[in-house]
Amino acid sequence: MSASSDSNEKVPLSAKLLRSATTTTWTAENGLNYSPLRFGLLFIGLALVVFLAALDQTIVAVAIPSIVTDFQTFSGLSWIGTAYFLASTPLIPTWGKLADIFGRRPVFIGGIVLFEAGSLICGLARSMPVLIIGRAISGLGAGGMFPMVVIIISDVVALRDRPKYQGIIGAVIGVASVAGPLMGGVFTDKLSWRWCFFINLPFGALTIVIAILFLNLPSPKGNLRDKLSQIDALGTFWMAAATVLLVYSLSAGGGDFSWGSPLIISILVLAVICAIVFAVVEARYVQHPLISKELWGNRYVVAVWMSSFFLGMTFFSLTYYIPIYFQVVNGNTATEAGVHTIPFILSLGLVGVFTGIAISATGYTAPFVSAGAGVLMVGAGLISTMSATSGPGMQIGYLVVAGFGVGLNVQTINLNGQGVVEPHLLAVMISSFTFFQVLGAVFGIAINGTILSNSLTYKLESVLPSATLIDFVKNNPSKIRAAVASGSIPVVLLDPITTAYTDSLSLIFKTTVATAGALFLASFLLKRNRLQKKVEGETDVMVPDA
Repeated sequence: MSASSDSNEKVPLSAKLLRSATTTTWTAENGLNYSPLRFGLLFIGLALVVFLAALDQTIVAVAIPSIVTDFQTFSGLSWIGTAYFLASTPLIPTWGKLADIFGRRPVFIGGIVLFEAGSLICGLARSMPVLIIGRAISGLGAGGMFPMVVIIISDVVALRDRPKYQGIIGAVIGVASVAGPLMGGVFTDKLSWRWCFFINLPFGALTIVIAILFLNLPSPKGNLRDKLSQIDALGTFWMAAATVLLVYSLSAGGGDFSWGSPLIISILVLAVICAIVFAVVEARYVQHPLISKELWGNRYVVAVWMSSFFLGMTFFSLTYYIPIYFQVVNGNTATEAGVHTIPFILSLGLVGVFTGIAISATGYTAPFVSAGAGVLMVGAGLISTMSATSGPGMQIGYLVVAGFGVGLNVQTINLNGQGVVEPHLLAVMISSFTFFQVLGAVFGIAINGTILSNSLTYKLESVLPSATLIDFVKNNPSKIRAAVASGSIPVVLLDPITTAYTDSLSLIFKTTVATAGALFLASFLLKRNRLQKKVEGETDVMVPDA
């Protein structure tokens, strides 16, 4: 980093600082020079995008009761979330491929525009079908927003420095996870549920302006026809078909339909067939495959995919089901239960930032994954012991331990993957990492949802007198104590109901111990060398220690 020399004339200190901030430069991975001010503004824009994408996944849940009341219909209610995931998940790898073909800036801005358009449609919707369409469009854009942020960071920051910035991005996700329910509750109670979607518009517009002004990355050469010919339309179709069928079957199975129903079985079989066709097409018939053969043939990349999948199963299962514990035991609303998860999220965010600093200093990634998985196993095991008698100290302490384990992993696995591929494969590697993590989340939430439903039904049938009461207790965890207070549920049944819930949730948290254990084992398949600091004229990659 070289500072520009000041002239001999007297210059105000403020002017000197401004000139220093705008003229001091370093060379980024893309070969361009960035001043600290320009990079800072760009990074703020990237963080805003991540905040919006993460916020949108939590803020809407709080608004759902008001949406149902406003539209006077339960029809299509589950599709508010399902449409978002069905649209966002299948095309995540495609976003990385498009970024290589058309360049980072247009693809990044395109994802934000789609997300913003969907948010506007949702905010203006006058019917449930229109709202669902808007959610699908938002999901389509959001599927590219997070991987594109990481891809851009990998372009403008040297490999050994990336952990620090990606750690901050992880902390932003944690803040959004806490802020979402709180903001959703305030908007719904004080303004309108529509502001849960309108809030995205000004911030999204700001990020687009920042991208236009400061995201000065070189565009790939070639005319439009050549670029279009590189799009793997066939592979994208079969990948999307397999993913949509799989995600839908996992979302509907055990809930809307039993796992043994002909419909769910048929959809799962079709998903497997589409996945096989995708593999055959990619291996034999596509000139520019969606996921490069170099990645499939790299055992360290496959280890990254496995690790990201198990981390997704563990982390999202904890995030999804821990609030239910607080709703039942404390009688909290969904928003209040979200507040009780702050120790988990705060621990995750802080440890993620410090882990990034430690990786930048040492160059090691795999040991942090192994250590994080071990701590996560302990944290999940402790959480599985929580009952109605667990005090605040135990609740906070156990959540902090689990958050510590996730924080050690939240960006580390991705960084390990970045260190084992050549620069031209970075975008696809990063997007495929995100894809497997989201897929793990879908698997984890679906499988554990079935475990909770079956266990809870079995236990409640032995203590509750009617199927109607069982359905109420299963579907309204935050209203159980209010129902007891009003006399709708006899007070004598409160302890058996709470015990049934905590015992069933304990089974879920024990499965997260198992998936964290799978992550621990997969971590030893990762590349275990250091991220070498860049030497002039050399590619910044993971290399063996001297």
